[in-house]
Amino acid sequence: MLYEISLLDKSECLDVISNIQSLRESWTQRHEHLPFYALGKATYLDAVRDKENYYREARTYNQILETNFGELYEKLATSLSTTLNDPVVYYNKAALPGFHIFLAHKAFELPMGSIHMDLQYRSLDWPLPEPLDSYPLISFTLAISLPKSGGGLHLWDIHHQEVDKLSQFEFSNLIQKSEYKFCNYQVGTMIIHSGHQVHQIAPVKNMIYSDTRITLQGHALFFDNAWHLYW
Repeated sequence: MLYEISLLDKSECLDVISNIQSLRESWTQRHEHLPFYALGKATYLDAVRDKENYYREARTYNQILETNFGELYEKLATSLSTTLNDPVVYYNKAALPGFHIFLAHKAFELPMGSIHMDLQYRSLDWPLPEPLDSYPLISFTLAISLPKSGGGLHLWDIHHQEVDKLSQFEFSNLIQKSEYKFCNYQVGTMIIHSGHQVHQIAPVKNMIYSDTRITLQGHALFFDNAWHLYW
């Protein structure tokens, strides 16, 4: 599964960037030494450490995000529903899709992002019988601002079911022997793929001082005949 959806035009992206910049006090720094931030709460960073605090803080950040990006969230859900041909709702117990924000730094030219699958839904409470891994999952990224040299995603044709029983050593060996596809981001375009597919944020090439990389990130789990969005 791989979809590309043109969601925002250049002017709309600039409006989103302006709103994000006006909310600078609400950004959370996600790396101790590097200018990597988030606007919103993320399961893979917050719920895996402290689930109850994630739920508490998600309520606060959701209000900020809804107030400032309500039209974007409506557009996102409508577009996903049309593309996936299923109803799409926001999972009200979890954090809304939020923003990753990378300011210019040469360290982002290195492959810093982990090679992973999006299994962090295991850290949340769902009204579902086990196993959670049996439910369809999507992950999506909407590029709002990209460095001048571009940005993208590495995707391997390897899925959760194939590697679930492998050790970390066996998984690393498999990755080293396998080729990935580079998925090129375009500003205003959303990329959707299975969150159960192995992937990695692609390093930036030749980052310059004025570059920013801002993306809207999220996931959706399918149950009760609808996709439930969260981050």
